[in-house]
Amino acid sequence: MDAFTIFTGAAGFLSLALEISKILKAYVDGVESAPEEARNLLVEVTALCHALGQLVQFLQKDYEGNFAQTSALVVATDACKDQITNLYKKLKKIEVRSGKVSQLMERLKWPFRKEDYDSTISTIQRFTQTFQFSLTISNW
Repeated sequence: MDAFTIFTGAAGFLSLALEISKILKAYVDGVESAPEEARNLLVEVTALCHALGQLVQFLQKDYEGNFAQTSALVVATDACKDQITNLYKKLKKIEVRSGKVSQLMERLKWPFRKEDYDSTISTIQRFTQTFQFSLTISNW
């Protein structure tokens, strides 16, 4: 797989991750009783966005070559895309929108159980570390 393919995939789900951070920020700022978990998830997603942004820049500008389908970077970007897509689907439910009172009440509910939240945080942290490590070993 060439770097351009990974670049376009990573750039695509970077924009989705940025959208997730906007949803979380609006939730944290707009819901007085927002759980600490929402703030922590916002921090982790923001860190992932930063690492993905750097990875996208690296792949766009400085990397020439191909990756095997089994390379850690290819596997990590594919898995991260799936995680970000699923996270977006869950968080889309709490997105700030105008509407009926019943929709407002539904939006106030935090969409994660403790186990799901812990697993999501751990997975996002691993992806962030993987992307940062990839950049470090590339001296970027």
